[in-house]
Amino acid sequence: MPAMAAPPRRIAVAHQTVARGDAIGNDIAGMCRALDAAGYESTILAQTLVGDFEPGLRTLVTEDPAAAAEEFDGLLYHHSIHWPAGETLLAGFRGPVVVKYHNVTPGHFFGPYAEIYRGACDEGRLQTGRIAALPHVARWQADSTYNADEIVALGVPRERVDVVPPFTKAGGLLERPRNAADYSRGPFTLLYVARRAPNKGHYQLLHVLSRLQALFPEVAFRLRIVGSLDPRLLVYQQGLHHLEAELGLADHVDWVDSASDAEVEEAMRTAHVYLNLSYHEGFCVPLVESQALGLPTISSDTGAIRETAGPGQLVAPFPNDREGYDLFAGLAHEMCASRRLRAAVVGAGRANVESRFTNAHLDSVFRGSIGAAWTAPRP
Repeated sequence: MPAMAAPPRRIAVAHQTVARGDAIGNDIAGMCRALDAAGYESTILAQTLVGDFEPGLRTLVTEDPAAAAEEFDGLLYHHSIHWPAGETLLAGFRGPVVVKYHNVTPGHFFGPYAEIYRGACDEGRLQTGRIAALPHVARWQADSTYNADEIVALGVPRERVDVVPPFTKAGGLLERPRNAADYSRGPFTLLYVARRAPNKGHYQLLHVLSRLQALFPEVAFRLRIVGSLDPRLLVYQQGLHHLEAELGLADHVDWVDSASDAEVEEAMRTAHVYLNLSYHEGFCVPLVESQALGLPTISSDTGAIRETAGPGQLVAPFPNDREGYDLFAGLAHEMCASRRLRAAVVGAGRANVESRFTNAHLDSVFRGSIGAAWTAPRP
C-alpha cells in the first residue's frame, strides 16, 4: 500500500507576486489566517510583495523560492500566470503539494495590445498543463467548477480537484452599511470594478451605455469604471477613449484609475447597478462584494460568472451586437425602474453570499480540502 503522507506543519503559500488587497492577495491572506488558526505555521512565499500585510502574517520574499522552500514541509501553490521559478519550486518540493487554480487568461485577448501579456498568458496556460502532469501534486483547489473543469480536461482525476472559492471581503461586507442609492430619479450610475484589460469587456460597457441613451432618452445614466491601467496596455485605453468620443459619451463616463478598499465600497454603496460584461472570469470577486452590499447586479454569461452569481440573478448572453447591447440596456433600465425586480435580485444576492461566501463557510471548505490533501496516500 502507498505510504500515508504525514501532515505538514510549516506551510509555504506561494505566488509570484502577492499584492495586499487584490483578489489573489486576499485569498492568500485568508488561507494563511485559516491555516494558523488550525495550528499550522504558514508563510507567504513570493518573489514580489506589494503592500504591507497585517503583522500576524509571515512573509518571505526571495528570488529563489525553490531554495527558500526547503525550510517548509507543505506547499500551497497559487497558479494564475506563467511563473518559471514557481515551476522549479513545484518540481523539486519534497512535501505534499496543493495547487490553487485561479485560471489563466487566454493570451489572444492581449494580442492586439501587448505582446508581453499575450506571451505570459499563453505560456501560463501551457504551464498549467505541465503542472497538471506532475505526479506529486496531492490535490487541486479551483475557485469555481469552471476552473475545475479545465483541470480535469488536462487529465487530473476529478476526485483530486476540489472547488474552493477564494477568501474575499464579501462575508465581512454583509455587516457593513448597505446600498443606499436613490432610485426615484436619475442620473443612475452603472458601476464596474475591474483592471483595465482586454478580457474585461469595457468596449461592450460603452456600447450598452450608448444604447441606454438612445432607447431611454428621458432618463440620465452614467457609467463609472474603477480599475487600474497598466501602462503596457495604453493602446487598449486609447481605443476605449476613441470609442467613447465616437459614441458621444465623454461627459457620461467616469474613469477611476485607482481606489482604496473604502472607496470601492463607497462606490458600491452609492451606485444603482453593478454591470459586469467581462469576457473571461474564473470567479469574479467584485460581483459577490456587490451582492454583500445590496447592489443589484447584471452580468454576462461567460466563464464562471453565472456560477459565482448564484440563483436569482440577471445573467444574459455576452453582447456582441446591437441586439445584445439593447438587451442589457433594457435590463439596466428595468432594474432602476422596478422596485420589485431590485428587491428580488438584491435578496437573492445576499442569500448567495450568506450561504456560500462567508468567512466561516470558506474556512470550512478550505480546511476540508487541505485535510484531504495532507492525509491522502502519496501519489
